Amino acid sequence: MPAAKLKILGLDTVTEACSVALSARGEIFERFEITANAHSRRVLGMVESVLREGGVKLAELDALAVDAGPGAFTGVRLGLGVAQGLAYAYQTPVIAVASTEVLAAAVPNATVFAAFDARMGQIYCGAYRTGAECAPPRQLSPPKLIAPRDVVCEANKVVGVGSGWDAYEQILQNKFSAAKVLHKKFPRAATLVKLAAARGAAAAVSPVELRALYIRDEVAARG
Repeated sequence: MPAAKLKILGLDTVTEACSVALSARGEIFERFEITANAHSRRVLGMVESVLREGGVKLAELDALAVDAGPGAFTGVRLGLGVAQGLAYAYQTPVIAVASTEVLAAAVPNATVFAAFDARMGQIYCGAYRTGAECAPPRQLSPPKLIAPRDVVCEANKVVGVGSGWDAYEQILQNKFSAAKVLHKKFPRAATLVKLAAARGAAAAVSPVELRALYIRDEVAARG
């Protein structure tokens, strides 16, 4: 089935922003809110709202898409939990996308250094080369957990985006001699569903195979 005809529901709950989007019939229906700690109370209502607006039932979805992190632990866990629950109920495949890629893909035709504030003096970050808006970007460095002062990136002229730049702009600016910063930007489900559609069925997994990209836990396990 052509990507434009796929019906995909996307969930993004890994930051203080909570968003849900539906891609159907070539249109995107989205709900986006800065909800602080209210994601768990808002996300299912947002799901119902976009499905109603788009005239699509859960059983009619071709795929679910979810931001798998890295990000806030409870937010990542919530998004994956809701996605898995819906996927099990309707036997729907799931496409997981990293939060850094979702954030970077909304900045077209640029080298993007996406960074989230991970607290404790660290950031989650990844570098990407983007093309057309919301097309899958080329990964230059995988998502990682690192102190801002330890960032090393071969790219020089970058667009910086994400809460990591809001928190550590001066330190990160010193790492790049020509950095343009886009402040107060969050990953959005509208971008997520476009990335999922572009990846197609080959990127989908069953709900039992779905995994979070926590990173902090992985670092601790290796230590």
